[in-house]
Amino acid sequence: MTTPYIGQPGGTGPWPLQGLPLPAAAGPGNWQLAATTGLAGFALQDATPVILGPWTAPADGNLHRFTVALMLHVTSALTGGGINVDLSAPDGTAVSGYSLESVDSVGVHPSASPVIFLIEPGSSVELVQAAAVTAGAATLWAEIWGC
Repeated sequence: MTTPYIGQPGGTGPWPLQGLPLPAAAGPGNWQLAATTGLAGFALQDATPVILGPWTAPADGNLHRFTVALMLHVTSALTGGGINVDLSAPDGTAVSGYSLESVDSVGVHPSASPVIFLIEPGSSVELVQAAAVTAGAATLWAEIWGC
């Protein structure tokens, strides 16, 4: 599912970085919603599945950007369930296991801080559950936004 960002580059608006301004040079297009768990979210599992993705940046010779917005609702104390991003750095180096956050306490946990990643053209990005849940339960809501 791809939904174009409706705002203007350089403006502010409803995008995943909590009201921060969009970069003035958004590259070859505006930010787009590349993947989402949707309203139902994703129940963390006793497994290590791909949660979202892959999203593949255009193979146009330019740097591309993406960010991940997420919120985790832990309903019973969690053991395991780490969430990672797998990507390729602009020089082609595989970055596997960039850990976003790890929480185990009951409650709702939004992203601590948004990060904009730079990736090489034509490379793919995935959000993965990197550690199986061995106790507890949680639902993750997440989106990958890219440009």
